[in-house]
Amino acid sequence: MSEFLKNPVSWLETEILYHSYTTRGEAQEVANGIDRTGCKQLSRTEQNSWRATFAIEKSSSLRWMESTWCFTKQPTAVICPKISKFVAVNSLGTAQLLEIVREKNLAIRKIIVASSQVVYPEGAGECPQHGLVFPGLRPVEQLRRGDFSVRCPACQIPTKSVPTPEFAPLGGETVYAITKVDQEKLVLTWGRQVGIPTVALRYSCTFGPRQSIFNPYTGVIAIFCTRLLNNLPPVIYEDGEQTRDFSYVEDIARANLLAANSDQLDGKAVNVGSGRAVTIKRVTELISAALRIPLAPIMNREFRPGEMRHLISDTTVIRNAGYAPAVSLEEGIERYLEWIRQQGSIKDYFAAAELILRKKGILQKVDA
Repeated sequence: MSEFLKNPVSWLETEILYHSYTTRGEAQEVANGIDRTGCKQLSRTEQNSWRATFAIEKSSSLRWMESTWCFTKQPTAVICPKISKFVAVNSLGTAQLLEIVREKNLAIRKIIVASSQVVYPEGAGECPQHGLVFPGLRPVEQLRRGDFSVRCPACQIPTKSVPTPEFAPLGGETVYAITKVDQEKLVLTWGRQVGIPTVALRYSCTFGPRQSIFNPYTGVIAIFCTRLLNNLPPVIYEDGEQTRDFSYVEDIARANLLAANSDQLDGKAVNVGSGRAVTIKRVTELISAALRIPLAPIMNREFRPGEMRHLISDTTVIRNAGYAPAVSLEEGIERYLEWIRQQGSIKDYFAAAELILRKKGILQKVDA
């Protein structure tokens, strides 16, 4: 029996944290090393002599590690319309975790909160007149006109996307983003108050084996894969030229171990990414080629209000601490597809979810 299940106090505390969503069976599975959220933290943690016990909230990837290290990770959906659940799990769940650590005087050496690049309302830009600028959220009225550009906040000239540093202004333009900002501020402020080292890691778009193929709100790579495997074309919003910075899950695990073992990042919010911008259209091409399913993507001239256009992570801070991503996007896609091929029949859940997004106004149409 795992140490986690031997300790009823720990189980009770974690059950409170997750609002009783987690079952003992799931905790046992995770304790046995079956991590269904896409992150290989268990095996990598054990290799580095970190004692770790997990509980996992069954419909998200928020997680709790106790004894020597606490680690919380976000649900995988940015556009999921379940507002109250995001707030309950991310914001309230983190607050409860911190209260438990303090009130029970748990022997926690460090807390790492899994933040996200969505804390930035938009990626940094370079303006011909004003240099480095930090544009805000693109107005819905602009998007409805089919103008997807990112403009300088001072002169409204379109900008060129450049790496976004940690000192860029924080936004919180979606419910998910608001809760990630909450988590960062709660954990970093609490750490300074109680004297426990804390780190917030702002992940870029994370993907890899075990990323859910059943959740229609999960990462774009998983969605494109399940669409193509069902002989359905990928669906691209805007014009496909929006860019993202992708990180393979093993690189994210390495970043967490670095943050856990080093004091160079303590007390900071830190970008974790590849530093490479890739268009969403290019991602569909890579997956289509790897699967040998030549289906062109659908572009219905739709958009999601509150979504950033470009984001490249400036990874100078974490690279100076010793981090270097090891898996390219192309290699990571191949590894993910190798895992998917072992999962048997794959269904498409995205089409039904897209209808919900339209109904709730999360997905809107460009004016004719």
